[in-house]
Amino acid sequence: MRDAPIVHCSTICCITALIAEHGIPRGCYKDLPVPAMEILEGKDHLLDGNYTTRKHAVKKCILVGKGRGYPIVGIQNGGMCVVVQR
Repeated sequence: MRDAPIVHCSTICCITALIAEHGIPRGCYKDLPVPAMEILEGKDHLLDGNYTTRKHAVKKCILVGKGRGYPIVGIQNGGMCVVVQR
């Protein structure tokens, strides 16, 4: 699995839909003033250190999201892992 391009803007979220074991890029979207996605940072050991410098941020986010049963994950603000709330 390749890391997708990461958007370095706090109001843009790039969405990946989980289908089987692969992440399918779904595009980048402007976030709402009240975040529509849950932040997973600090909730799993794979999401280690500062997300802006994390290696394989997209791959790790997909692994964590899939492992927790989320169908859609996203990368926001240069590496922050976010998911659609259940």
